[in-house]
Amino acid sequence: MIGTVGLKGLEIICVIGAFDEERVRRQPLRLNIAMTCDFAPAVAGDRLSEAVNYAEVVGLLTDLAESGRFHLIESFAERAAAALLAHFATVQEVELEVEKPQAIPAADCAFVRIRRGR
Repeated sequence: MIGTVGLKGLEIICVIGAFDEERVRRQPLRLNIAMTCDFAPAVAGDRLSEAVNYAEVVGLLTDLAESGRFHLIESFAERAAAALLAHFATVQEVELEVEKPQAIPAADCAFVRIRRGR
């Protein structure tokens, strides 16, 4: 039973950016996360312990963004995808879009999108 679970529009406030002014203030990132996984273990027992726990996803990515103080959203995206694959055994593939709304004043956001699997 392969399917996709995820979160849209997850906002994390953190220090991220390559410029001096970005290194002294926190700013938002928006994440769209899709994880391809096997639903069979969760469905069989109808237990959260066998599923991807969204609260754990949020905690993992928030901790990473806040502690990482990344310069590039590309770096954050790679580390985030790797962390999700390492933490959730049933996840086979992660598609992650990271938006930085305050990067370019004339645009809604700058973004990167990656897809990583086992």
